[in-house]
Amino acid sequence: MSGSRLVTIGHSLGAAVALDFAARHQVERVVAIAPFTTLREEAARVVGWQLAQLLRENYDNRENLARIARHNPKARIGIFHGTADEDIPVEMGRELAREFPFVEFFAIDDANHVSVLDTGHDMIVDWMNR
Repeated sequence: MSGSRLVTIGHSLGAAVALDFAARHQVERVVAIAPFTTLREEAARVVGWQLAQLLRENYDNRENLARIARHNPKARIGIFHGTADEDIPVEMGRELAREFPFVEFFAIDDANHVSVLDTGHDMIVDWMNR
């Protein structure tokens, strides 16, 4: 369809799904809210490395960002992460942006894992409209 745009958006585990989809399809942009680096690293932080190794799916956001860079370098990626996120540390979002310079990172001051959706709403919408 002429003029249509494909955009993915996801929060937390949904951010991993959005990046996974974008790694396999030609998307224009991805909004990843409170993403982890890999599911296994996040699980290890919560339950320890031994139990994290039992995960069948890793949802590797690093690998998906690398695939997007190789196969769709024009895709725009925005990561929005609350600075008070106790579920997925803001450092994980920052780490992804550091490793992939084409990713734009936005820290949402004082937002936690859930409130980031409300607190960051206007910033997310503004970025999507640029």
